[in-house]
Amino acid sequence: MDINSIINKVAIRIPALEKIIYQIAFEHIQSCNEVAFMQGKTIFYTDRLFLDYSDEEQAFVIAHEVMHYLFHQKNKLMDLSKYDEDLVNFVEDAQINQLLIKLGFIAPEGVVLLEDAMNYEFEDLYDKLLPMKREFLSDNNWSKYTNVTDILNNNQELKK
Repeated sequence: MDINSIINKVAIRIPALEKIIYQIAFEHIQSCNEVAFMQGKTIFYTDRLFLDYSDEEQAFVIAHEVMHYLFHQKNKLMDLSKYDEDLVNFVEDAQINQLLIKLGFIAPEGVVLLEDAMNYEFEDLYDKLLPMKREFLSDNNWSKYTNVTDILNNNQELKK
């Protein structure tokens, strides 16, 4: 599938995104370790999107990046300089991924999957995870967790 086909597929599957998705620029870049990422109003993607992912996973990746754009628009009034960028991205990833799964998208392996992430407001989840950020974000320790409750319970166990 090419990038325009993926964009159209996402717009069809989430009609509420149609107007927004066509306002975002999509740019192919050659060398980068990432599959795709958003910067400003541009989503950058690499060949890995086409080489490493199925059509369904490609749609997930692009929808995920578009949702980051929406989150940033929604939170535009927040002073993001007071937030830890890595943790902001983690919390957004957790919530976006659960939303996309609920909408029927198929998540690729290795993405943040916290089943109860949508049970929290962004700032509440951020505040709960901030004290333990170093422990669970280092060396991808987050990948051993399937829900926020487990992360919070594990932190309580470590404090004992």
